[in-house]
Amino acid sequence: MYYDIARVLSYKRTISVILGARGCGKTFASKKLCIEEGLATKELCFVWVRRYERDIATLIPKFFSDIKTLFPDHRLYIENNLIKATEIKTGTSFIIGELIALSLAFRYKSNAYPFVKYLVFDEFISNEGYLGDNDSEVIKFLELMETIFRDRTFVRALLLGNNVSQLNPYFSHFKIKYPKDREFLATDDIVVQNVRAAEFIAHKKLTPMGKLIAGTDYGNYAIENMFLLDDETGVMQPPKGDKLINYNIVSNDIKIGVWIINGGVYFGDPVDDIRTYTLYVDDAKKYDAILINRASGVAKFVSQAYIKNRTLGYKTIYIKNEIVEWARKVKLNF
Repeated sequence: MYYDIARVLSYKRTISVILGARGCGKTFASKKLCIEEGLATKELCFVWVRRYERDIATLIPKFFSDIKTLFPDHRLYIENNLIKATEIKTGTSFIIGELIALSLAFRYKSNAYPFVKYLVFDEFISNEGYLGDNDSEVIKFLELMETIFRDRTFVRALLLGNNVSQLNPYFSHFKIKYPKDREFLATDDIVVQNVRAAEFIAHKKLTPMGKLIAGTDYGNYAIENMFLLDDETGVMQPPKGDKLINYNIVSNDIKIGVWIINGGVYFGDPVDDIRTYTLYVDDAKKYDAILINRASGVAKFVSQAYIKNRTLGYKTIYIKNEIVEWARKVKLNF
């Protein structure tokens, strides 16, 4: 009934993004994998990451509460953020892992992690904000990966998350597309898993909590693995009427046509051979687009269409999320 991590690891990608309903077992499976590796090697073989120091402090008292019975021959405990094990039979103790707050990752730049095989970032999608602007947190995470991984090839980063929002810095930076209608979506370096847990969902629906939240937005998120904060209001096919395309924009590898339909703005399919603008250097190079800044008329027009509710609709949720991102990047007050 619960999550099996072996399938996503079989892709052998540097980063595995694992998205699943709350309680389906992704954190448990990752923890079990790391502890088993640590007990087998008797080395510091994994790093467990949370965003803030307070997250680590909250985690420590209950880190082993759901899993310690699986390891009756060892006492598992944490000292100074080091995850340790003591063999009950021999009394031998050793370090198997370390807890790190991403906000303090800069402190670890000079540390060596020659035996670490797994870096697990639990709750990487936040509904309470990220560290700095969108790019800042991802850069901190990449620097931590560089500190730990160096030039080794057998290491894996596991990013565990609930489906809070597709509009997050990791999806944007790595150009991650959510595999809504399939379980796995892989590139050369990253695999994304949309956990399918039919037995768990059926079980959860029969619990008192499952019955309480059934049919609600929160129930769709907690049980059905749907995104909690992504508002699909306005996601629609283009309305009928007189159509005129202003230009295209490109945002995080998504090319979008900016249409005027019956006097309103619709964000839909792009058109070839017309002006294309972008706020991002990578998109400008890839699409031969005109690079603009946040003060430009195009940036303001696109942003104000969303902020001032002048938008008729969006072809997809991905397009809508990018328009919201433009509005945030332009930093107009909304």
